Amino acid sequence: MKGMVLEYIFVIAVAVVVILVGIGIVTNVISPGVVPKTDQVVDVKYACIQYNETTVGFESFKTLLYGFLTDQCKYFTGNLKETVTVDDLKRAVKEIDKSVSVIILPMCEMPTVEAHNLYFCCKENLEKGETFNITRKEVRNSDVLICQ
Repeated sequence: MKGMVLEYIFVIAVAVVVILVGIGIVTNVISPGVVPKTDQVVDVKYACIQYNETTVGFESFKTLLYGFLTDQCKYFTGNLKETVTVDDLKRAVKEIDKSVSVIILPMCEMPTVEAHNLYFCCKENLEKGETFNITRKEVRNSDVLICQ
């Protein structure tokens, strides 16, 4: 009788361990570990130079925006492979830096006060194939201006 009681305790302990390991495996498969965001700045200066005066896709455009918003790029001119709306621009900027606002301007002029914003002039979209430029001043947390 004592042997069977110990056997049941052992079986229950093994079952609990198997259940806990199974739950751990299932939770890792269903929700893989989220990579935490760091404050490290990725160096994209080469991309700013390499993409200048070319036609870029939206992912390359986001890389350029990252370069401008992290004070790595100064000037870019080029074309887009696809149309980018203001909403696309706002989403891309929020992915890079949540504190930056996208502001639409009627004229292609850089404001005199630096507020670390992205200014967009003069249409609602960056059209596919249309030439545009991105500029910023060489000061920390400068505003960025996109003009067509």
